[in-house]
Amino acid sequence: MKLVSGVDVFSVLDRDGNTVFSSENWEVTVGRYAELSNAVFALSHTDQTNEIPSAGGYVTSLNLEEDFALAPGGKVILVTIREKAHPSLSLEEVIENLYSELLTPREIAISKLVLQGHPTASIAENLGISIGTVKNHRKRMYRKLDITTEREFFLAVLSWLSESET
Repeated sequence: MKLVSGVDVFSVLDRDGNTVFSSENWEVTVGRYAELSNAVFALSHTDQTNEIPSAGGYVTSLNLEEDFALAPGGKVILVTIREKAHPSLSLEEVIENLYSELLTPREIAISKLVLQGHPTASIAENLGISIGTVKNHRKRMYRKLDITTEREFFLAVLSWLSESET
């Protein structure tokens, strides 16, 4: 099973390096090569965003912001299996593929910032709108998506990534 943009598996880690969420087959895929497993371990225990090429693929780490609901101050580890892979996870592609028919362009813009871990005040500042307007958009988004929390929103996106390109 492959994920969007060439990513085969991913894991979300909290600030202490503990797994909060992993895609299906994470352990099997990471355990396939010792070098790949070592790269995952190395990136799990550093504060830097980085990419390490290893036997059979690439391992990339992305830091999450302190306000990120699922894993504040944590990170996402992406693993791409294949030679000369170019791992990338385009948030724009994910949100637009997943929710373009349900959400307005403003709600999609807010969704992208939510998934990047921005709090409501930061979203308002980035988009040049009031905090109340952001809150209203989020309420409508959540109602349309039949969710109630930011955590459910994030998990819905991760689940979609896990199931896509099966």
